[in-house]
Amino acid sequence: MNRSAWSVTARDVLTIGGLMIVSLAAGLAANGLRSHPLPSIHQEVPAPDGASELDLRQFEAVVTGGQGLILDARPEPFFRLGHVPGALSLPREDFDDAFDRLRGRLETFRAGLVVVYCSDPACNDSRRVQTHLRSLGVARVAVFPGGWDQWTGAGLPAEGARQ
Repeated sequence: MNRSAWSVTARDVLTIGGLMIVSLAAGLAANGLRSHPLPSIHQEVPAPDGASELDLRQFEAVVTGGQGLILDARPEPFFRLGHVPGALSLPREDFDDAFDRLRGRLETFRAGLVVVYCSDPACNDSRRVQTHLRSLGVARVAVFPGGWDQWTGAGLPAEGARQ
């Protein structure tokens, strides 16, 4: 049989198919061994009561009424300088380690309301953390897009160095 450089035989197809199956199995096994496996199928989880964002008045009511878990998605140094009262630090840049530290608290709020904020409306860290949390099964995650700037600009209370 005369094979040119570009001819493909049934044996080649079977070899490629076998390699694809082995690669898929290895990828799925590696994902299953991760501390936070990637979801196999992307599913958008509905936000609380159909709203994925809270305005300042709604966010203040959640904070003052203790109606949910508040997460600060800003980097840790900014959190230490000042944050919304009762907020926990879950920075987007260090999500895996921070999530591991907060896992117990987040587990208790898996069905409750979780609100994430970052610096200001231009900051996307809160939306990224929201997406991560939803992919990990936290269903009711909302974002306060006004962030730290709107909170402090309204003269609302703070914890940390900027009290």
